[in-house]
Amino acid sequence: MQNPIQISKSRDNTYELSYFGKVVGWTKKARYPSRPGVILYRAVSVHGEIRHCYSLKSAKSALLEMYH
Repeated sequence: MQNPIQISKSRDNTYELSYFGKVVGWTKKARYPSRPGVILYRAVSVHGEIRHCYSLKSAKSALLEMYH
């Protein structure tokens, strides 16, 4: 059985997350001037909710949590 959660990387290094074939949201690495040297992931849901995470795995989880 194929996994219902799929993540794909585009040419601009944005990841798109799908759940049962429907787009859940997108995430991409982000840098913040106020936190030099810290790499975060900005996760944006299809509903416009935004979360900042410290790993791709946590961004993926956050997107699934925000999906409704």
